[in-house]
Amino acid sequence: MTPLDQSVFSKAFPGPTMPWSNNPSLELRDMYDQVYSHLISCSPHRDTMLQVLGQIIIAKDMRPRIDIIGSPANTTPPDRIETILGLGRGAVLRAIADVRMTLRVGYTNITIQDQAFQEFLLDSSRSKGLSVDLNDARLTLQLAAPIRKVFGAQGMCMMLSMHSLGMTPLIHQAFSRVFPGPDMPWNDNSSIQLQDMYDRVYTHLIVNSPHRDTILQVLGQVIVAKDMPPVIDASGIPANFPSPKRIAAILGLEYDLVMQLVTEFHPILEGGDEHTDIKIRQPYFLEFLLDPSRSQELFINVNEALLIVRHAPTLRTIFDTEGM
Repeated sequence: MTPLDQSVFSKAFPGPTMPWSNNPSLELRDMYDQVYSHLISCSPHRDTMLQVLGQIIIAKDMRPRIDIIGSPANTTPPDRIETILGLGRGAVLRAIADVRMTLRVGYTNITIQDQAFQEFLLDSSRSKGLSVDLNDARLTLQLAAPIRKVFGAQGMCMMLSMHSLGMTPLIHQAFSRVFPGPDMPWNDNSSIQLQDMYDRVYTHLIVNSPHRDTILQVLGQVIVAKDMPPVIDASGIPANFPSPKRIAAILGLEYDLVMQLVTEFHPILEGGDEHTDIKIRQPYFLEFLLDPSRSQELFINVNEALLIVRHAPTLRTIFDTEGM
């Protein structure tokens, strides 16, 4: 055990007795795991800490562009994480105080400097109930932006809480602030499923868009393109590449309008320039659009979308150099 190791362990377990005092053959990794478990378990902010750590981990693989939250997606300043998780000012630094020795904390970024700590968090066989679920972290980030856009900052922390805790009375009360009013979908159903709440968010986003019908047509073309052959057709663009230019041509729309729609629905869509295809970021959203029992009048009929593609060249001159 190096002096550095001893220093770390002493901070976690002050006093003469360590948990492994009676087990001298214990591996160093197991010692660290006990330290990490102790630090997290003893924190009064345990659950918030794990949510914060999840956002720190996923940020490093994000693109370095400013998103709807207002800061580069691959950065982790405390105020950005507070916005994503719906926390009050200063909550992030309080949450990570007990594991600060494993982090590098700055005003513009928080990163994990102890690689062994990150490995512990991501290996549920080691961290057990203290592991970080990256799928949950990504879902929280993806839902935070549209919820913030539609309902304001008070709704930011609801989805992950409901996902992990179920619809407790506390969560019921909190989510009620997101959908104010007497007629909420769970007034008579305290066991409403998280999927139903997602569907409410997606429905609200589309129905309240001034371009409701147009965005559904654009989404239809995005969906059908993924099953098209990768051949270059009369547009000069591969049929399986739903770029804004190609979709504008097929639907007879202005290119700028398609770009505007991609921006408006950026929390759910990504991409969108001459060299980038449009993608649906959330599989939950795709499932919603293709399930008429959930999306109802917002349901996307794939056969109709395919019919538009096949008839587009005969209905209008879509492949001219002006791009319509």
